[in-house]
Amino acid sequence: ALLISDYTLPPDFINKKQVTIYVDDQVDSRSQKLESLKMASNDPLFLADIKEIQQDFDN
Repeated sequence: ALLISDYTLPPDFINKKQVTIYVDDQVDSRSQKLESLKMASNDPLFLADIKEIQQDFDN
């Protein structure tokens, strides 16, 4: 089990009791990788992670 504190979650997830995370490391073709990136570009949790990383580098 992975414990994530509320401050790392975007507002859409703060009041959730459970968040399901899927990890798929079987991406083996360029088209599958690109499709995964397209899906990630709309994922609020992924976008929050990217924003947090960007803020770390800006500071």
